[in-house]
Amino acid sequence: MLDSRKWKRTGWQALAFAIALAFVGSQSDAQSRNSRLQDGHLMRRIGFGPSPAELEMIGRIGNYRYIAQQLSPETIDDSAMQTRLDLLKPEQGDEMGYVFYPQRWYFRMIHSKRQLLEKTTLLWHEHFATSIDKAGMVPQMLGRQEEALRRNALGGFRQMLIEITKDPAMLIWLDNMKTTTCARRTCRGT
Repeated sequence: MLDSRKWKRTGWQALAFAIALAFVGSQSDAQSRNSRLQDGHLMRRIGFGPSPAELEMIGRIGNYRYIAQQLSPETIDDSAMQTRLDLLKPEQGDEMGYVFYPQRWYFRMIHSKRQLLEKTTLLWHEHFATSIDKAGMVPQMLGRQEEALRRNALGGFRQMLIEITKDPAMLIWLDNMKTTTCARRTCRGT
């Protein structure tokens, strides 16, 4: 039996690990065509698809090690992507960032080595849906929300929920700025 102190994982990490393992095949010949297909399948499930270099890397280290790395994104050196990301600037005429902020996120999805983190950040963004189309919403708000989701994507749901309920973009999306104290009491039945 496993010592629970050694194997502390949040429910979401365990779920992601179980899903990823469902797509892992035998590792007897990591460079075989079958293995490369399985590696690509795994990487499409927990990320946004592999590059040839990533396929070669996962063939070297194996699926289990790759999954373990992805479940601990802080251990993955993503400084090269961050350096390139920091060089991106809004184009002239996009001072508010309507094009810039989505481009930054797409860039992360494509170039980050932390693929599971980016995929789960997108999952939570789709779950806690907000939109730039709502009056009063500015792209910087969605950028801050994206960072909050990324910080908590593989962590505890409770902490994510606490942060998202205080997030300015979510408050505007849910019209909480218009909610009065009296109406809040009525909604809670107090």
